[in-house]
Amino acid sequence: MNFRLFHLPQKPLLDALRCLENPELIAISMLSSKCRETVKSLNFSLKRFVVTVNRDMSIHMVDSVDSRLWLSVSGIVMPGFRLNKLQVITIGASYWSDWKFEKIDIRKWIENLMSIYHCSEITSIDFQRTDLGELEDEYSLNLVRHALEGIKISTLNLKKPMNPDGIAGKYAQNALELFSKRTKYLSLSCNPYQGDDRIKIQKVLMQNFNGIWSLGPFSIDDILVTNSRTLRLTRSNTGVKDLNRFIKHWLAGSNPRLRFFSVCQKEAEAETLLPKLFKGIPHITIKKRRLYKTIVMGGEIVNVHNNRAIKIRRKDGREATI
Repeated sequence: MNFRLFHLPQKPLLDALRCLENPELIAISMLSSKCRETVKSLNFSLKRFVVTVNRDMSIHMVDSVDSRLWLSVSGIVMPGFRLNKLQVITIGASYWSDWKFEKIDIRKWIENLMSIYHCSEITSIDFQRTDLGELEDEYSLNLVRHALEGIKISTLNLKKPMNPDGIAGKYAQNALELFSKRTKYLSLSCNPYQGDDRIKIQKVLMQNFNGIWSLGPFSIDDILVTNSRTLRLTRSNTGVKDLNRFIKHWLAGSNPRLRFFSVCQKEAEAETLLPKLFKGIPHITIKKRRLYKTIVMGGEIVNVHNNRAIKIRRKDGREATI
């Protein structure tokens, strides 16, 4: 193909390309290796690159100026996972288009996207499973495995509750087995393992994650084997006695990588809980308004003011603030 635009000198060419929208730049980058390198030289970057897996696979991109682009993949051809159709939506704008290809390998297409935006890893892979069948589940997982094999992934996110005893639970388990060892962060809407399979979720929790966020439920035994730097549980099966046990184990040296731990406890008011929580535990109460670090949903560490805190110290000298 001969495009007159690319006959321009380098500077006016790049100035012209900067006037184009993200979908147009992506389309140009797919024409040839020279086009790809030219678009790449614009030095655009992404804040987020999220792969979502549902009935189809889609990609949600947010660039450095907060422009949002949704790329919905459909019509994947077996065998070889060739892409022949793509729906492109620019969120917040009136851009909506269907692209058709001559069976481009979806893996090469994703690599092209990451290359032109200088993206070293995928921000998150989100599994939003609906009511698929077993064959569709197998196809979906094989597609994602092929598309993302060897690519770095920051977060694995299982977004919808999945009955551990049903097909959806097995789907979630397979997703964990495929991707948990490749990610730094883990977000779970539920625990996909129950009953005799608890040892399996504990093997996942033992991995060296930077952060785990979950709606639960997790038992105190699950928490004690967790090897993450941060752990936030929105719902938990742990009572005050369990948390007292956890603190005693931490004081004795368990969970050595843990830096931030958050769990919601709704049994009673704090004044009723605290004596039970710290029974048999040496601690110091600080009744002074101060600024403390805490972890919020999504794993972000923020500073908050509080009028009271409790300090504990373990044998190796490390302190914790509650």
